[in-house]
Amino acid sequence: MLQAKLSEKGQLQFTVPKDERDRLGLRPGDMVALVVKPGTDEIDFQKLVTTTMCRLCNGSGNFYNEGTCFICENGQLPLHYTIWDILTSSRVRMQKVIINVTTQFVEIPKIELKSNTFSEEAMTYAQEVLQLMLIEQFAERSVTDPIKFLTPSDVVLNEIISLLHTPWGKERVRSMFRHGSI
Repeated sequence: MLQAKLSEKGQLQFTVPKDERDRLGLRPGDMVALVVKPGTDEIDFQKLVTTTMCRLCNGSGNFYNEGTCFICENGQLPLHYTIWDILTSSRVRMQKVIINVTTQFVEIPKIELKSNTFSEEAMTYAQEVLQLMLIEQFAERSVTDPIKFLTPSDVVLNEIISLLHTPWGKERVRSMFRHGSI
């Protein structure tokens, strides 16, 4: 049981025991919430999710076994980050990754990456992951169900697929539009 004295300003200060921090996966800087259970005098303690796993390094913080991931910190990205936040972050510039974004046939920008720090194979992988994120962000969605993607014509689908370089990336896009979701 945690105990804390309520201040005149309504503030609480208490220490979460190490075993509880470990059980909840709490790390310094994490946000927590005290939630009142409806209809009771009980309060639950919950970790607030403020980050999401980096899709480039799959949450490891290590990119392609070639060094620190150039878009995240310790395998996590802020939950609210968009692809543009990622592409313009100072971490990308610090790792000396050059990003070129252009618009071609379709309304989805094309991304190209270059780096003297990482191998060409690693940059191809990173380019594919980031391109998929751009496709997910810019692809047309259903008005009635914004989570679902609209199925494009074969011509538009082929233009979207032409933005990708690997068989797994192309299949991911086909599947995304076939099933209407990521």
